[in-house]
Amino acid sequence: MAVLIKALGLLLTTGLLVLLLKRTVPELAGLLSMAAVAVVLLAAASYAAGLRDAFVQMEKLLPNGTETMLPLVKCAGIGVVTKLGAGLCRDAGQGAAATALELLGTVCALAVALPLLQGVLKTVGGFM
Repeated sequence: MAVLIKALGLLLTTGLLVLLLKRTVPELAGLLSMAAVAVVLLAAASYAAGLRDAFVQMEKLLPNGTETMLPLVKCAGIGVVTKLGAGLCRDAGQGAAATALELLGTVCALAVALPLLQGVLKTVGGFM
């Protein structure tokens, strides 16, 4: 939680500085913005290793670990890539492309999660 608050502070401060610099030195404003985003992405990457370890431990606890965890991890990855891509499209002024990417991400996530849903339905059907 603390890293999220720090990232928010960094990005808000950077946003204000970018607004001030954009009129006089637009190149520097762009570089400053990219540097702040890179710092936040590095912070996110440091947490990714911990998430990977947690997923591996959960996978060992489940009877069909890989079959269960893989669709969940893929759906999370699809969600992250879709969110980042749509945000970049919107920043570039391509709202329609962002919406199309979000629709594609939703369809891909559903396709990846379908085997998991089928397994749940088979399990529930076995109890009836």
